Amino acid sequence: MTDIKARQPEGIPAGGQFAPTFHNESPVTLGTAERRPELYGWPESLPEPELKLIIADDCTISTALNVEGHGTITIFTDNPSTGRCDYEQFAGEFDDVDGDTMEQVVAWASERHLYMEADARAEMKTAAEAARARIAAAATGKPASLSDDELADLKGNTDGVLAKARTAHELAGMALFSREILKRHPEAATARLEVVGADNGEFIGGAVITDGDGNRVAVYGEDRHEDENTVTDLLLALDSDAGNAAWSEYTLRAEGFSVASFEEDSYTLNLTKAADWAPGA
Repeated sequence: MTDIKARQPEGIPAGGQFAPTFHNESPVTLGTAERRPELYGWPESLPEPELKLIIADDCTISTALNVEGHGTITIFTDNPSTGRCDYEQFAGEFDDVDGDTMEQVVAWASERHLYMEADARAEMKTAAEAARARIAAAATGKPASLSDDELADLKGNTDGVLAKARTAHELAGMALFSREILKRHPEAATARLEVVGADNGEFIGGAVITDGDGNRVAVYGEDRHEDENTVTDLLLALDSDAGNAAWSEYTLRAEGFSVASFEEDSYTLNLTKAADWAPGA
């Protein structure tokens, strides 16, 4: 096991004064595909890694790094005051990787872990700030009075949490809908979303599914039987205003070509692209 100090004092990168630093310009690499800036420092000899942020019940945070064909290690912050990281690995994991390459792996993963941990703790603090007055009231049985400044802070924190939650909720619903359609109709290519009006406003209540040649495959939203509700209920997460919706980035209109009218293209999902959505995309 190697103890790696992944973050030096401010202004000095992990690995010391002479470690590789992040630059805005892309590096010139001969004979290989250009890597994303986030992968600078990752060993060229290894496949691209996968990272998973793990938040335990006690709110401790670690990062699992997996490299196909080599195994998994878990990075954790050993000393929060200095930003020192350590790692765990099981027998047989990364046994085929030499010592110098393994040090690069741990140094890169430690820096990524600290970055993700800081972001996660900021998100956790924002959520806690938005809920702390309510939690205290539940514990004491009496709501505490808040000053104007405290109310303004509460509103600001809540606004941020709600905006992110709404976007994630909407895009997760879009992805689940798209995946369900592709499971039922593998030949499907697009879904034209149908806006339905009701006493309490407009909402996405149905969809017309077509294949790559524009042939109609299925229509959802006409017959409200149980099997159809499984699909259309997922659409309720979507904002009915394509101009302001998070899912608008996954429409034919966003891809810059026209199949039908401007409005139809604005409400027509590319199912494959929408099904591939993941947080951070």
